[in-house]
Order: sequence, then structure tokens, then C-alpha cells
Amino acid sequence: MIIMLTPLPRETVRGIYTIAGVTGRLPDRALFLHPDAAESFLAYLAPYVVVSDMFRSAEASLAAVRAKRGAKAPGFSGHGYGLSIDIDVEEFLRDTGDTKRDLDAWMANRSWYCQRGDHALPSFHPVNEAWHYNYLPGHPYGRASSIALERQITDTYGTTWSLGPCGVQQYLQQLGLYGGAVDGDAGPLTREALRAFQRTWNLPDTGKPDPKTLRTLAYVTADLRVE
Repeated sequence: MIIMLTPLPRETVRGIYTIAGVTGRLPDRALFLHPDAAESFLAYLAPYVVVSDMFRSAEASLAAVRAKRGAKAPGFSGHGYGLSIDIDVEEFLRDTGDTKRDLDAWMANRSWYCQRGDHALPSFHPVNEAWHYNYLPGHPYGRASSIALERQITDTYGTTWSLGPCGVQQYLQQLGLYGGAVDGDAGPLTREALRAFQRTWNLPDTGKPDPKTLRTLAYVTADLRVE
């Protein structure tokens, strides 16, 4: 799997953190988007929105899941493909006097769609994803964007998740979990390596190459190409 990313100059992104004594920043690890999303963000959003998160690596996604922040597992979130951002909705509404419906319409006109479709205000109890926006050119406005995002991810990367036995062994070997021959024989060594991988990435410890395990394995070993 190859995931294309574009780095964003830190001075162009208005973040929520204080880093090295400088306010209004995001961690460097988050300053990446898919090339098309980056172009849109810099052209239309950067001067106006305050961002709380952008790109998440597999490790960052797993940490967010374990911290029970409502994040999706590695390989299952738009953040991991550079297609999603989280913004400080309250600050935008304070600055503009707009409603959440106004904000969602403004974002949608620039091809960024809220994870939700009901224009709800953010609520962390429970986590409601009202701050999460996905880059989806051509998505019909007014509908929740999670299904469209998953379809876009699947259409782009789905074939790379169809790993045969040799592919599974090669990726496990790449991660240092499998030391046997790459022969397609899913024997005890392969099953134990899969169990080790599953334990590491918060998956059911079965030793079987189920679809979620295969998707996670392909994502964790993906080639992140920064242009």
C-alpha cells in the first residue's frame, strides 16, 4: 500500500497547542494531508479554521483508541489517509457568529463534510464527532460523510488488503514478527506471528488472517510517500 501525503508548513496551520513556547501550533507529526486535501485546505480553510488534529500515523491512531478518545482503529480512519481534519468548532462559531449549520455549509462548499449530517454541536460525552470533517469532492451536502469516506478509502486501497498467505508472511517478516520461509504455508510460525501482530494492534488474538487483521497489516506496513 502506498499512501501519498503532502507536508503542510507549520506556519500555515492554526492549531490548538502550545509547542516549545509557541501557541497556536500542531505537532509536526500531524502536519500532513493527502495532496488534494492539502491543496484545498491551504487554499480555502487555513486562514479561518483552528485545527485540533490532522494526520495520524498507525501508532498515533492506536494511542488514541487506547486513550478512549473515540478514534477509529489504525487503517479505518480518514486521519490515517490524510483525508480528515478535526477543527475547533466553538472558536470558529465565536469568531463568526455563525451556527453549526452555517459552518457545515461553508465547509461543504469547499468539499469538506462533517462526519455527522445533523449539524450537531460538539459533545464529548459521548463523543459525537461533530468536529470531524472529511475531504470528499462531489459528496452530496447534508448527508453524514462516514459512509462516503469509507467507500473512497476502499475504492483507493481495498485491493491492497487482499493479501494471500505469502503476502501475509512477507509483511509479518517486514515487521520482524516472522522468521520462517515465505512459502504460503500458514503453519504454526505464521499463526503465532499473526497473534503477536494482533496483540500489538489491539485486534482479537486469533492467529487467523481475518479481513480486519489483513487491512491493519497492510496499513501498518504501508509506504508513506511525502511529496
